[in-house]
Amino acid sequence: MLGVHALLGRREEVERAVAANMAAQEKDRWTGPFAEEDAARAFCLLGDHERSLALLEQLLAKAYADCVTPALLRLDPVWDPLREHPRFQKLAAGKP
Repeated sequence: MLGVHALLGRREEVERAVAANMAAQEKDRWTGPFAEEDAARAFCLLGDHERSLALLEQLLAKAYADCVTPALLRLDPVWDPLREHPRFQKLAAGKP
């Protein structure tokens, strides 16, 4: 539902869902990062690129199952709105 709200531009619903998801999973090292990934995607779709990039930077700094990688950033079309951003280019190139 988070992605649907983001695609429809429903910022309040996205904010509420992100807060609830992250609060519910913040101490869970297994699923917690997935809530952050979902939030990064939603913020990207909403056009909130700074928040999306901040979450991506955090995600790339931690190890977890099926983690975000620079290669996934380069390949996944959900990140297309960020492609021209210098911070995203640095992350996608694998440079901290």
